Amino acid sequence: MSSKPLIGVILGASRQGRLSEVPAHWIHQLASQRQDLRVELVDLGHHPLPFFDAPSLPGEAGTPRVAIAQAWRAALDRLDGFVVVVPGDDALRIARQAGAERTAFLHKPVGFVGYGRRVGMSNVHALRSLASALRMAPMSREVHLSLHEVMSVWQMDRGFDDYPHLARAAQDMLDELSWWAHALRAARERPAAAESQTHGPMAALALLRRAWRRTRAWASGPQAAPASLANATAGSAVPWPR
Repeated sequence: MSSKPLIGVILGASRQGRLSEVPAHWIHQLASQRQDLRVELVDLGHHPLPFFDAPSLPGEAGTPRVAIAQAWRAALDRLDGFVVVVPGDDALRIARQAGAERTAFLHKPVGFVGYGRRVGMSNVHALRSLASALRMAPMSREVHLSLHEVMSVWQMDRGFDDYPHLARAAQDMLDELSWWAHALRAARERPAAAESQTHGPMAALALLRRAWRRTRAWASGPQAAPASLANATAGSAVPWPR
């Protein structure tokens, strides 16, 4: 297995004429240039799970479209983290498909790229709450693109190079995502990680502390841990991502 975590960039819209491909391909290209991550696109349009029109849950045996559900689960299981490209008008599709295979998201980091109406802010916040409920690790850094910025690139009037603030925001988010992807993958791979997917705040802190110790080899640069975790990480020299 590669030492670099595999991150899935999820296109959050699947309708005709979608704009999500513009920011999705942009963030995928930026992430692909990094030496610490592997990246692939995950298109919701290729995984049309049945929900309201199905007699049972998508992954249950006997479901007419069980093969689609199994392919969706397989696509998620191989990923170590996610970047979700969130439209400003409708994030319901992402929420439904995340809930359908919630265990595949457990203890994995997720970053958000919002775009469109209100730069996708409200939908990003809604999905951040969902990610916490799924016991993921949502990144504190986010990327937000205005509808004007996305449309100008889509119509080829301008390029993303004309908006350097977006690249800076994206690199900050990817730096944080990379750190958590390495740390949480190390924690999930522990044999005792089958300790029934440990519950409770103290167990979570212990899990992270062990992960931090295992990431010392690749982390670099002295940085201070957040005050809220300072006591929990006493004795660990692993730097915290900027």
